Amino acid sequence: MFNRLTMAALCVGLFASAAHASTITTYTFTAEVDPTSLTGDPIGNGLNYRVDTIVDDLVNLGTLSGTVTFSTEITNFQTPSAESVFYRRAQFDFNEFDIDEIERTPAFTGLANDRGTVGFDAILGVLFPSNAQGRIDAMTFALRDDDGTVISDARQFPALISLDEYEIAFLEFSTTEIQGQTSSGNEGARFNITSFTPVPAPVPLPAGLPLLLVGCGAFAALRRRR
Repeated sequence: MFNRLTMAALCVGLFASAAHASTITTYTFTAEVDPTSLTGDPIGNGLNYRVDTIVDDLVNLGTLSGTVTFSTEITNFQTPSAESVFYRRAQFDFNEFDIDEIERTPAFTGLANDRGTVGFDAILGVLFPSNAQGRIDAMTFALRDDDGTVISDARQFPALISLDEYEIAFLEFSTTEIQGQTSSGNEGARFNITSFTPVPAPVPLPAGLPLLLVGCGAFAALRRRR
């Protein structure tokens, strides 16, 4: 009886720990440039004396597409509060260009609900402050529900992100020229996200399941031998 109960407890424990692991979800997206969002000179002579910037290139493309992958693993960037939590960075991959061309991409994914002082529900990219000099290219993103009705608990990352629940959804790109302590010029462009579709994922095999099956199989063999 002792062996039987011990094995059963082990099996349940392994399965439960696997079930609470962080999850990963991937979406395909398309985004269209918003002509009213352009700042600086993104389709003219470039930033100040520069003829070409990443913003120029992207605006000329007009449409962007690719995939983004979210993780529900909470980081320790900041102690989670009731209103906001920081998750591991979202991984973007674009079909039209290499995101490695951009020096500053979101280091974390922030999730905020409308309790407290936040005032809206949002999934957004979090950029670290930068002291770099020269030309800095940056990208951020946001999905924002101004009604504050989507996210009830910032500690619960949405299992499924539905674009029609968010009034504002965009990718934003900027190029800034920094000389000394001042910015000598800036270009920017926003791309409104027009489609956001989950990629079906295979049913994951819990990390503890192989061990669980081996242990239960061994227990069954022991019983047959008796």
